[in-house]
Formats: sequence, C-alpha cells, structure tokens
Amino acid sequence: MVKKILLFLVVLPWLLWAFAPKKELYYLLEQRLARQDIVLSGEALSETPVGLSIDHATLYAKGVRVAAIEHISLWSLLLYTRGSVEQVRLDTSLARMLPPAVRKATATHSVLAPTTIALRIDDPQLAATGTIDLRTRTLRLVFAKAPSAEMLTRKMKQTKEGWVYEQRF
Repeated sequence: MVKKILLFLVVLPWLLWAFAPKKELYYLLEQRLARQDIVLSGEALSETPVGLSIDHATLYAKGVRVAAIEHISLWSLLLYTRGSVEQVRLDTSLARMLPPAVRKATATHSVLAPTTIALRIDDPQLAATGTIDLRTRTLRLVFAKAPSAEMLTRKMKQTKEGWVYEQRF
C-alpha cells in the first residue's frame, strides 16, 4: 500500500506536467514579457511531452527589431529546466555593440541551486560560460577570447579565466 502511494506521489506530478497546456503557459510568459516591451512574433509553436518548441521567431524590444531566432527549445522535468536558442541573427543596427550571430545559447536552472541560472554560449566566434545570480541580480559571462564587438569588449576585463563581463540588472 505504501509503495502504491509513493508511486502515485512520484508519477502524478510528471503526468500533470506531460499533459499541461504548455502553449497557454507560453502565452502567459509572452504577456509578462510584453509588460517590459519585449515581443516575440511570427513564431510557430509545437508542444513536446516535456516542453515546447518555438521556430522562426523575431524578437522586438521597445518596438525595434533586435534579432531573428531560428529555433527556441524549452523543456522541464520539474526539478531541472533548460531553455536554448539556436541560430540567432542580430539586427544589423546592433553590429557595433554585439556579435552579429550566435549559433547556440543555453540557460539551465535546477532546484539544487534555486538562485542561479547557468549559461552557455556555443559558437566558434563567441564561446562563453556564465551565470545569472538571481539573489544579487548579477549576470557574469566568461569568454575564452575577447568578442569582436567594441561596446561589449569595453565593458570586459581580462582575468585568468578569460575575458569577463559582469552586469547588474
């Protein structure tokens, strides 16, 4: 009897998540982003058993086109959540400030470290690892080599780890 109850308590949350209306959760996220004047448009959504896949999205901030994103993948196992964006092409107006394209960027969150989000950028021109500390509201990225973008490199410092960019938000 105890085994059945424990099995039920373990399986029930997973089943609830598998059958959750993920598109509606995405639309709630989209509404929250809209309050900050951030809009994703032109996207094609598709649900997976543990997540959501978004294709061909265009990112706007304050009404200005910022980037075209080929693929966004969001998935969660309740205790571990990962979001990744692939083939991001920034608008040409941002070329002086940021690198023009990123092949893949991933953000990972685990309940084992609830106040930290791990970041990873996989790109031959712009490889980096980093963290977002939610408690201190700090973004920290460590680049293997200095990026080619002028504005970004001006805000970086070189350490033993590599080129470090830190920003509070």
